[in-house]
Amino acid sequence: MAASMLWPPLFNFAVGDAVKHPLQDATRTANYLKQFAYQWYCKFDRGTDVDALLPYLPETDLEFVYPQATLKTLPDLLTYARGTFRAISRSAHCLRDVSVFPMGQPGTYELLCPHEYHAKLENGDYVTMQLVGRMHVRLGEANAHDPMGQLPKIHGYKVLMLQPPLPGSAERIDSERHGSFLVNEAKAFVHEWFRLIDAGDADALMSMVGDGPLSINILGNSIDNAAALKAFLIMQRDIQSYSSHVPMAIQVARGENGSFQVTFLLHFEGAIGTQPPMFLSNCTRWTLVPSDGVLKLAGYTLDLL
Repeated sequence: MAASMLWPPLFNFAVGDAVKHPLQDATRTANYLKQFAYQWYCKFDRGTDVDALLPYLPETDLEFVYPQATLKTLPDLLTYARGTFRAISRSAHCLRDVSVFPMGQPGTYELLCPHEYHAKLENGDYVTMQLVGRMHVRLGEANAHDPMGQLPKIHGYKVLMLQPPLPGSAERIDSERHGSFLVNEAKAFVHEWFRLIDAGDADALMSMVGDGPLSINILGNSIDNAAALKAFLIMQRDIQSYSSHVPMAIQVARGENGSFQVTFLLHFEGAIGTQPPMFLSNCTRWTLVPSDGVLKLAGYTLDLL
């Protein structure tokens, strides 16, 4: 995904910061944090360096707990990270899901990230581990590398190993990639899309849509071009008094020509004008295609449950 879409300012929405409904605000925050979690793990699987992590780490008040070490200062954490990067030449974090829970203070959240971890070690061995990652994240906090406080800060991280490491393989790492893209990037795309839907930001949504012909059918509305899709999105935004979209159970398969076939369940709550709220669930199927180094939406269908 493009750099401008990876870590957007949480409340920089085209329709302003006014909250239509508390649920809508909570849902778009949850989708923001879920896409952040998927992209955070992508950074490691793409071979990041320590400097790329600094905007997301507080300068004080942190605790990272790993099976091998507990780190309570930023210098200690960075030293540990550099050693880990040297010891692991390739990796893949296969996230099953990301759950978000508000904590006691405003802007603080716990993220639970169960995943299967595949790695190639410096000595050439492959390992597989069943892990749960737990993040404590704060929003709206600045540091020297993010002076405007637009990016999440991870104050706490703990890794729980569910079983001893098992032998792994290169194939398991490769299965989480398709061309130059990662499966987790496709999952992050889903949450970012619905964050923007609930923000009413049609322009940002259109930046995520492919330039070629589209194959979209949403509840009988057939759409084959970007202009028609934008008009549809704006119409839906303008008639709804509020909306809340919760995607879940995201499955990603490799398609032709570097595309991803993405299937997920989606729960919608919303209302039109002063009418009573609607509660709908559906199974959504997308096609995401590579375009100029990012993934973009090219196909969209859904079946109501």
